[in-house]
Amino acid sequence: MTVLVLTTSARRAWAGPLVADLRRALPSRTVVAVHQDRHDGAGGPGAPSGADLWVALPPEAVDGIRSVDLAMALGARRAGWAALPSVLASLPDGLVDEPLLVLADTVRLLAEVPALVDGPLVLAARVDEGSGLPFGGALPGVLSLPAAAGPGGEHRRALLRWWSSRAAEAARDVDGDHRSALDGLWHDVPIGTAARALVDPAYRLSARTSDAIELGEHADGATTVGDGPLRLVDLEGLDPARPWWWAEPGARPRRRASTSPPLRHLLHRAAEAVVAADAGAGPTPCPSPDEVVGVPVTPALRRWFRAELAERRQPPNPLVADEAGAFLDVLAGPGRSDGSGVSLAADLVLEDRPDVAAAFPSARWADRDGFVRWLWTHGVRERAIAPAVLPDRPAPRRTVARTRPRGGGVNLVGYLDGDLGLGVAARHLRSALESAGVEVTSVAYDRTSSRRSSGEPAPRLEAPHAANLLMITPDQLPYFVADVGPDFLAGRHNIGLWYWETDVLTERQLSSFGHVDEVWASTRYLADVFAAYDRVPVSLVPVPLEFEDPQVVEGDRARLGLDDRFTVLFSFDFLSVMERKNPIGLVEAFRRAFDEGDGARLVLKSINGEVFPEELERLLDAVGDRTDIEVWDRYLDARDRLALVAVADCYASLHRSEGLGLTMAEAMSVGTPVVATAYSGNLDFMAEGDALLVPAQVVEIGPGQFYPADGHWADPDLDAAAAALRRLADDPAFGRGLTERGREALAPFRHERVGMIAARRLRELGLVR
Repeated sequence: MTVLVLTTSARRAWAGPLVADLRRALPSRTVVAVHQDRHDGAGGPGAPSGADLWVALPPEAVDGIRSVDLAMALGARRAGWAALPSVLASLPDGLVDEPLLVLADTVRLLAEVPALVDGPLVLAARVDEGSGLPFGGALPGVLSLPAAAGPGGEHRRALLRWWSSRAAEAARDVDGDHRSALDGLWHDVPIGTAARALVDPAYRLSARTSDAIELGEHADGATTVGDGPLRLVDLEGLDPARPWWWAEPGARPRRRASTSPPLRHLLHRAAEAVVAADAGAGPTPCPSPDEVVGVPVTPALRRWFRAELAERRQPPNPLVADEAGAFLDVLAGPGRSDGSGVSLAADLVLEDRPDVAAAFPSARWADRDGFVRWLWTHGVRERAIAPAVLPDRPAPRRTVARTRPRGGGVNLVGYLDGDLGLGVAARHLRSALESAGVEVTSVAYDRTSSRRSSGEPAPRLEAPHAANLLMITPDQLPYFVADVGPDFLAGRHNIGLWYWETDVLTERQLSSFGHVDEVWASTRYLADVFAAYDRVPVSLVPVPLEFEDPQVVEGDRARLGLDDRFTVLFSFDFLSVMERKNPIGLVEAFRRAFDEGDGARLVLKSINGEVFPEELERLLDAVGDRTDIEVWDRYLDARDRLALVAVADCYASLHRSEGLGLTMAEAMSVGTPVVATAYSGNLDFMAEGDALLVPAQVVEIGPGQFYPADGHWADPDLDAAAAALRRLADDPAFGRGLTERGREALAPFRHERVGMIAARRLRELGLVR
């Protein structure tokens, strides 16, 4: 038998462990690694360790379509499967007629696999529970074929003829995306005539079947199915850096790893093996899979390429050096007759980005200049279009100067009815201004994913006063201006009361300086951030940190779900960026502070986890098997939310950065001792002696985050945090002393005092009397 492993030179970390599995499970078999991103028949450098032969896709693939064109139409990894019949035909004479087993490099063989040596065979996608019959086609990634000359030879030839035909159809499929175009091949494998479906669940675990296969675990950690070992798993969809999220591309997990400890352990072991193999593989040259000659390879671009193939045309292919220039010329040239009228590249952007198409509904006519400006700015930054194919810039727009009336009260604009910290802050500031005699008209803005509470007036745009106080985040302010129109700001003094959590602003936030005349910062941290850009005047105007008494009564602790254990609480909103809120850091600190039997408990009270299911799963993965750490992802009413803080024994926030830190102030106000990172906005109302401050190192954020990569935030000392938690658990009297001083620290932030500060600044500007 010959075994083919479909891989690329950049994926030796994946292919190497599979080759090792093959040497163990199928000794003495010839292993051929197929280089899916080379199209000249030669393997090139970077062969996986242990492979006997390293070959590439042949230049001609199926039905007159080149292998390199399959790569553009379907992606490199799918192109390898589409070209499979040609790959098999090009094998050396001694191998081409042998029984063949073809595997994706994501497959792992965990035990002996005797069933795979008896083709023609595929893995059943689904199995009827009652009859045990396969349905839904085959699972991608595994194909077994008998010898060409044996009894199954005709079945093998029939299957490969069918395979070639369907692969050519996929390459010319205009309606589907590049994934579904080839997935249809597996779905329609002629089971029962040309192939047999293997229904044994020990061979069929994948992201697509994880909900249908129940796993167990031996005491030695080996994964089991029923009474026997799990023999094969296809890890397609597993990112070794995110083992908690195993799913088909673009989908959610069919089974969350947090609900199955054996699955979670299996995924972590697999991810660790790939990471270890990658560390020893060394760098290998490989073009970016989502960009060619600087052009983003988007779904729309692949569909255009397949449409050209469907018309039996040969489009220039940027993967071929001699054709790259012609490819760029085509993208920059005239587009579709019913398109934008700008260029083919612009047409593809509108096809890929429905949000952009909605923003410029008349891109061919009235919106053309605005659309082209977007391409030159946001389009390039968001990698929607390559600089090499940008159209000519439109003429600059003229601006009209406006005068501002003086006098009146304040139009307070914000998320006034939102269940989020900014909504609480806006409502508190309204009360502070009113306490100082400032007339306030509320303008509730509702473009937020957070739940909106009842009792607030419906959104309104009546704004009679000469000053707009805009409590909208600077990244959202351009959306507000687009929603209500620029006339809402014209002729008024516009004040941005903004929040942000790092020292570097994005381009969108910087553009918001053009909508305001000054900025109010609620903390010294924020004042320093905004003042550093020197665009408009910045004033320090705090928000009130005075909260209603939740009126805790006997029995509230049990009613809210707490028991007698020393309970550490942290509350956060997934919409506020989990990496910044850092609950995983708190989980680790708690683990270092307490063993599971120590009589302590950590409650992570969150909201909006359903909006960020992967982040929620990542947090549950960090919790792992610890029964003394719980995640409560649900809303509570205002009274119960604050009562939960009050009945907890400790409130902990190991945040990386906070513009304000409202929940820490709430804890101090209701008499709960606080452990918090000694960094950012919370230091305005919190000092050593009022709370247990955790030292932290200021670090660069780096790529891959919501915030600018060159921004900074804190990396709290988890050992120090663990010691602080342990001290509060061991010394209740010390905690009581902290709470008394914590309440005193909030005195400067009462409504009346904050209202006086805000009113004084408004009088300085001549906006109120």
